[in-house]
Amino acid sequence: MQPTNLTDAGKTENGGPIIYVVSAVIPGGDLALRDRYVRWLVEDHIGKLRAAGALRAEVRQRIDVDAVPGAAAELLVEGHYTFTDVAALERYLAESAQALRVEGLVAFPVQLGLLFERRVTRVVVSA
Repeated sequence: MQPTNLTDAGKTENGGPIIYVVSAVIPGGDLALRDRYVRWLVEDHIGKLRAAGALRAEVRQRIDVDAVPGAAAELLVEGHYTFTDVAALERYLAESAQALRVEGLVAFPVQLGLLFERRVTRVVVSA
């Protein structure tokens, strides 16, 4: 993620909260690994993100309504972290994100097979 893209978005869009989303795909339907990951988010990671500037944190899990019963499916867990604005997110990315990512990789090494994706969203309409 390039901060210049965030800065440009902040100039062209209405201001307001920014949601930083980190998705973790847990392969093979490994429920124990999912539970361990969620526990780590709740007991360790979320507090550190809040201390680094996030106003709010939510952990969400995808519910696959099209899943084949009995089939091992990928599990998706998402952390949604709300920041006041683009500047607050950029500050987090510049000052804290790298260290927290390293902590995540220590707790969940690449060999476990989790795949991560990061994206930034903004609420356009809330009704």
